[in-house]
Amino acid sequence: MGFKNYQGFLNEAKYTSGSSISMEDLPDEIKLAAEEAKKTPALIKFVSSLPGGDASSTMMTLFSEMTAKKEYLKEFITKLWTISSPEDVNPSLYTSNSFGSYLFEKEPKGVGRGELFLAWLIADSEVQGGSVNFDLLIKGKKFEVKDYRSTSSPNAPVRLGVKGKVTQYSIWKEIIDTIRRLDQLTGLSSSSTKFDFTKTFSDTEFVSCVQYILDRKNDILSGELNKKDVSIFKTFYDKVSSIKIEIDGYTNVILRGPGIKPVEMSIKPLAASQLDAKTITFEVSDTNDDLTYILTELRRLKYARDSKAFDSDLQDIVNTIVGDIPFIIFRNSGINITKDFIFEVISQNGIKIIEKSIADKR
Repeated sequence: MGFKNYQGFLNEAKYTSGSSISMEDLPDEIKLAAEEAKKTPALIKFVSSLPGGDASSTMMTLFSEMTAKKEYLKEFITKLWTISSPEDVNPSLYTSNSFGSYLFEKEPKGVGRGELFLAWLIADSEVQGGSVNFDLLIKGKKFEVKDYRSTSSPNAPVRLGVKGKVTQYSIWKEIIDTIRRLDQLTGLSSSSTKFDFTKTFSDTEFVSCVQYILDRKNDILSGELNKKDVSIFKTFYDKVSSIKIEIDGYTNVILRGPGIKPVEMSIKPLAASQLDAKTITFEVSDTNDDLTYILTELRRLKYARDSKAFDSDLQDIVNTIVGDIPFIIFRNSGINITKDFIFEVISQNGIKIIEKSIADKR
């Protein structure tokens, strides 16, 4: 590259870059090594693609270190922007004792582990920093980058960011409503039991599910929902939705007034068609039917009416969060690049997901 063209590259990088680094800032050894390897255009683009702040500061420190550690300088220049896509990244590039493994571990503020490493290797890539909802731009395509290598938990679920906050999804309200309704029906929040489920229901598994949910109440309300919790809720909803009852119509009413305590009562079945009349007549039931009352209350819950919607709503949340942005996930066994995830757990009010390819092998 001639001097005039080289200066043009420098000026282009200087005026179009979002990085706080310009080519003039680099040590001469770096620029010379790039020129000798005919990598000056790639170096200019790499530098200009870095976000400002800590990411740029980290790379400047590395550039200084390269001038003293020639093997790092050689590897940096030789492999700079030599890979066309993340699928072509070999794990040996970040697991061996090399500059690649050293760079992989760098995690400046706002940039996750592995992002600088990928931006160095993959042509036309750009680290995004913390200002957008994805990590890496490669040839105009967005990617999330996650490092989940672990000797103790090699298949640990992936924690999501702000988009994974569970309180913003209606399914969480349904779970909380389920706990509170069971709490009210059993009377555990008051001094005496309202309904004894062990006497009303002969299905011991159903009763065990109710007791389990109530025992886990405080943990779930604090934002923790583990795999067993999810399984128990599924069983609970399945059983409530499958209980058969002959009564057809409305059996409970609640009377409310602005200055008086609400009154709830059981009534003889009132058909839905009767609600079209201008005058509605109902009769107070002369018997206490605990089963009918409890089922009426429980089936106010969405998933107690349609238990299959519980699974589908969980998956819909995962699909919404992931969207069209593939995840590049570093695992002990290699790199997973996928948009295909399933729901795993909720922890600290955050949704965690797992690659379907891992879940299918369990």
